[in-house]
Amino acid sequence: MMLTELEDITFRRPMMILVEAMFQTVKTLFRATEEQLEVFAAGFYSRLPEYMQRALNYTPYDGPEAISHG
Repeated sequence: MMLTELEDITFRRPMMILVEAMFQTVKTLFRATEEQLEVFAAGFYSRLPEYMQRALNYTPYDGPEAISHG
């Protein structure tokens, strides 16, 4: 059981770094508003496999900044 939790932690951290970098790039490059980022985030996360959605702890109504870091 601990091994599974460690795997989740080692997966979650690099994934969070990539997702946050992507959102910051979209926000800066395309000058996206918070509303546009929320639409983008919802579409992005809906296309991820379920295990990735769970690892990121994303809820569509909270927007990309609400991704859990824990």
